[in-house]
Amino acid sequence: MGEMNERELLSAILKAVETSNAKTDSLADELLHFRKDMNEFKTDMYEFKKDMYEFKKDMYEFKTDMYEFKKDMNEFRRETVNSLNKVERRLRFVETDFDQINDRVDKLELRGGTSH
Repeated sequence: MGEMNERELLSAILKAVETSNAKTDSLADELLHFRKDMNEFKTDMYEFKKDMYEFKKDMYEFKTDMYEFKKDMNEFRRETVNSLNKVERRLRFVETDFDQINDRVDKLELRGGTSH
């Protein structure tokens, strides 16, 4: 290639600068879109974090409710056992009373104290 004259050299330099500017503009545009995407991602992650916090809070409330339910069920079980024990004791008294009444009736019958 022969030597370039000044005009051709300046034209080549101008073309290189324009190409460089176009590439810079393209990169700037890509960077702008990347930043926009990153901001959207950051917003999504913030929403996700917020949702996870709410989920964690709900799970904690559920856990608390389950502990309360378990406590209530244990209390119900204790009350039921206590009530059944009372019924059992009363039944034993009734059985004892019934046995004593039967013994008295038998003794009265043996003495001939009843009329049929």
